[in-house]
Amino acid sequence: MDFDARLANCQSIVDIALRRPRRAAAADCASCAPDCLAVATEYALDGGKRLRPYVVFAVAELLRRDPLDFIEAACSVECIHTSSLILDDLPCMDNSDTRRGKPSLHSEFGEAMAILTAVSLLSRGFEHLAKNAADLGLSSKATGRALKCLAHKVGENGMASGQMAELLSGAPTDLRSMELVNDRKTGLLFVASAEIPAILAGATEADIEAVGRYAHELGQAYQITDDILDLPTKKAASDHPDSGPKHEKRTIATLLGPEKAAQKAHAHIDAALDVIKTYGAPAEALRLLCDYVLGRVK
Repeated sequence: MDFDARLANCQSIVDIALRRPRRAAAADCASCAPDCLAVATEYALDGGKRLRPYVVFAVAELLRRDPLDFIEAACSVECIHTSSLILDDLPCMDNSDTRRGKPSLHSEFGEAMAILTAVSLLSRGFEHLAKNAADLGLSSKATGRALKCLAHKVGENGMASGQMAELLSGAPTDLRSMELVNDRKTGLLFVASAEIPAILAGATEADIEAVGRYAHELGQAYQITDDILDLPTKKAASDHPDSGPKHEKRTIATLLGPEKAAQKAHAHIDAALDVIKTYGAPAEALRLLCDYVLGRVK
C-alpha cells in the first residue's frame, strides 16, 4: 500500500472515531452550550491531514501490533493538535484568518468560542488517551506514563513554551532559536504521537527511545518544509491548506533560503531514516512518511 492509500485509510478511520452525536443543529446551538461547542469542534476538526494519527498507526505497525488497537491514541493527538492550531491562530498569537483552507475558528465563531473549543479539545485529547489505556487493560503505571508523556509535550516544557518563546522574542532570528521553537511547537507532538503507542504497546525502552528520535527528526523536517511552502516564491500563504499568520514570520526558510532550508530538511529526514533502518519491513509506513515530507518541496 502506498502512502496516499495509507493516509486516506488513516483519515477515514480517525474521522469516524472523532465524530460525536449532538442534539442541536448549527442554527440552534446558542440554546445549548455543549451542542454549541460540538458545532465549533466539528468545524475545527474538519479537513486535517491526520499526519499525527498516521504516526500512531505507523509505530503500531513497526511494533507488529494492530493499529486499530490504538484508535483512541490517534484521536488523542489529533485533538491536541487541533487545539494548538486554534490557539496559534488567535489575534493575540499568530493572528491568522484562515486554517485548513477556510476561515480560522475565531474568524468564524468569535474569540471566546475559539478559546473554549481549544480547551475542550485539549481535555478531550487526554480523555481519548485514558480510554485507550483502559481498553488495553494497562496498569496504572503504564497509563500514567502515557498521560505524562502527552502532558509533557503539551505544557510548559512543550508546545506552550514554544509559542511563548516565539512571542517573547518577537520571532526568533537565529537558527538555533528557530530550531528550538520548531521542536517545541511542532516536533514534540510528533514525538508524543510516536512514543505513546509504543508505551501503550509495552515496547522496550530502546524501541520507545528510537521512535521518539525518529519523530524528533521528522518534526523538524516537516516544519521546515511547511515554512518553505509558505515562502512567497513557492506559494501564497492564502493558498496553503494550513495557512499561517497574516504577517511574515522569520523562519529557517526565510533565514537560509529555500534551497539551503530544503537541504536541512533532507538532513533531518536522513537522520530519521537512519534510526529505523534496522526495523526492516515493519517500518515501511514510517519510511513512506519521510518520502512524503520531502516530496512536499520538490
